[in-house]
Amino acid sequence: MAMVEKYIPPSRRKAPKLVPTVRDRGVRNKLGLYPDDEAERKSKIPPERSRDVVPPNPTPEVPTTFFEVKRFKVEKVVSTPEVSIIAFTVADPKYISGYCITQIDLDDPPRANEFAKWSAEPPETYTLRGSYGDHRLAAWVRGVDGRVSQGKREVVRYIQLA
Repeated sequence: MAMVEKYIPPSRRKAPKLVPTVRDRGVRNKLGLYPDDEAERKSKIPPERSRDVVPPNPTPEVPTTFFEVKRFKVEKVVSTPEVSIIAFTVADPKYISGYCITQIDLDDPPRANEFAKWSAEPPETYTLRGSYGDHRLAAWVRGVDGRVSQGKREVVRYIQLA
């Protein structure tokens, strides 16, 4: 035999026990919203605007665009190993902890912890190593957080005067 539930008319049913909610206690956040309202508001932010919402405790990070080499110019043709650096600029120097120039043919990209290669100011000259011919130079910057930028490249022709 199947068990059949006894029908109870709505007028005789017991009301469910109500638990006080946050709203009933009057607890609000800093914006004056109840937690339920705030969660609902955040869920309605369109995806294209979600980047505007700042996380509660953002970790400070140097934006990539602030420590890239914006401009690197050198003399195109030299008759001595000493090459003058015409321009070595970055977007925002306050995020920079070091400047470096390397010869791509001979050097690997610099590492952040190779302190001998880095200078506090942009160098004004660079001394070529090797014989006459074309030499490829690269300019690098190191951010205050230790990241090394992509190298900006230039070619220098080292010629022998007769």
